[in-house]
Parts: sequence; structure tokens; C-alpha cells
Amino acid sequence: MQRNIPLQPVALPTMRMFCSSDDLLGEMQAALAALADLECRHQIEQERLRQGSEPASEGERLCAERESRHQQEREPYLHRLNELERRVRTLTGYR
Repeated sequence: MQRNIPLQPVALPTMRMFCSSDDLLGEMQAALAALADLECRHQIEQERLRQGSEPASEGERLCAERESRHQQEREPYLHRLNELERRVRTLTGYR
């Protein structure tokens, strides 16, 4: 005998995504390594521009232009590191 029981919506508990600390560590290491590579390339390029044969004003302009581009290139990595830091703080309860 089958009962006709009306179905009521059930509130499901919120699920918390758990990820291993190794995953977070790997993501942080990858972001930091990419940022370090970017910084190194920037320093090399800035030094090359300073030692170049362009007139001083042209060299300064190129350095300033490159610095602006560098800041834009860094932004996604810094954003990602901040995001990872928030995840770590959430998982550890550290505020």
C-alpha cells in the first residue's frame, strides 16, 4: 500500500568546500613563482633600458611606460594571492 505524502521543500544545509592545505599551498607557490618571474623580467628590462643608448629623456619615458605596464601585469597575481589568503583565513578561522 502506497501512501500519498505531499512533498515539502527541504532546506539543505550549506555545504562548505573543503580543500586540502596542499592544494592551497600549491596554488600559492604557483602564484608567487609567476610573480617572482614577472618581477625578475621587469628588473632586467628596467636595467637594460637604463643602460641603453637612447637619450636620457627617452630612456626615462620608456622606463615609466614599462613601469605602468608592469603594474598592470602584476595585478592579476596580487588579486589571486589575496583571494588565496582569504581562503586560508576562512579555513583556519584566523581573521
